[in-house]
Amino acid sequence: MLTPLLFASDHAAKPATPPPAAKPAAAPPAAKPSALGEAKHAEAKPAPPAKAATPHKKAQVRHAARASGRDVVNVSDSHGGGGHGAGPQLDPDDILQELKQGNKRFVSGRSMHPRMSLARLRETSSGGQHPFACILSCADSRVPPETVFDQGVGDLFTVRVAGNVANNDEIASLDYAIEHLNVPVVVVMGHTACGAVTAVVNEDRVPTSIAQLVKHIGEAVLRTRRYNPSLKGKDLVEESVRVNVWESVEDMLRGSEMIAARVRTGMLRVAGAVYHIDTGEVEWLGSYPGSLSILR
Repeated sequence: MLTPLLFASDHAAKPATPPPAAKPAAAPPAAKPSALGEAKHAEAKPAPPAKAATPHKKAQVRHAARASGRDVVNVSDSHGGGGHGAGPQLDPDDILQELKQGNKRFVSGRSMHPRMSLARLRETSSGGQHPFACILSCADSRVPPETVFDQGVGDLFTVRVAGNVANNDEIASLDYAIEHLNVPVVVVMGHTACGAVTAVVNEDRVPTSIAQLVKHIGEAVLRTRRYNPSLKGKDLVEESVRVNVWESVEDMLRGSEMIAARVRTGMLRVAGAVYHIDTGEVEWLGSYPGSLSILR
């Protein structure tokens, strides 16, 4: 049986206009709601100086986006290829730096393919698994986390599902890794040209099982349309991909008291990211800006 993915939309606003020329520093503007309906935090730092446009920049959009101001960055070679075996021994900042460094190696064609030997398989078989990060990503065959981050056997606890959604099964899998394996970092990673997000944006007819799977993507698309009514086509899909990352983070925090408690106490770091399938680059979105309203 085919079920139409029908979600209300409103395309009434004028096209986005380019930002005005730079002016002398002024007081930061009042907080505005994000595409997920969350106000920017009052304690957030002032926005950094505007950067030059990059290939990933689209038309001006409002979304619960790159809250930390972090993007793909150059990192030191202090970790080499990694060699981590127990997540709790590493600081979340160090783990994120290692993932960024691994992606940098991959993008530049210098992947080290660490810990991929038969000896490593035997080591993890006899000594158990000690992943240092969880990756919730799409099941798309073009998005292999170990390759994207240049990591090896036993390094990443990966949960892959169409549209990188966080439903009961995905949350339960993350619960296991966080509680029983003490993994201190979760990365929720969407990707450009996501088929699941595109199907929802286009209101395609799909089997009932898929409609149930991507239900929360529909909520992300609705929010994107509400806050960016001028976006259409590819631009709407790409922005919905970003908002869907935050939708999954929110569903995860609301769906697991254990995960929420660990984030609240600082034992767990959750970061958002988008993988660009045309370049191999991971765009880092930082921490979910709506976390405080959920965790208070």
